[in-house]
Amino acid sequence: MFVVLVPIGAQATVVSGGKLSSGKPVKVSISTPRKQIKYTFSGVAHKHVTFQVTHFTFSDGTNPGSLYLKFRKPGSTSVFKSCYFSDNDHCDFNTPVTGTW
Repeated sequence: MFVVLVPIGAQATVVSGGKLSSGKPVKVSISTPRKQIKYTFSGVAHKHVTFQVTHFTFSDGTNPGSLYLKFRKPGSTSVFKSCYFSDNDHCDFNTPVTGTW
């Protein structure tokens, strides 16, 4: 499973951001329009996970300050959970399966 930061309305190329670790913040800079960054994290079945997004600024001329986090189960290409951010916010859910999300 991976996490992808997607500016609203964008069709994007995807680059790897690496593996996320619990409690360790990452700083992401997207300077190219329509670029997505993919992260992975290790998930354990039936455990609660929370992702917090803070201090972000996106602008496409019509929709400033918004993005999606999209989560896919290990081995799946379908979106399991999608979270929309338009201000400092968080996204949480319980992982149904163990693996690399």
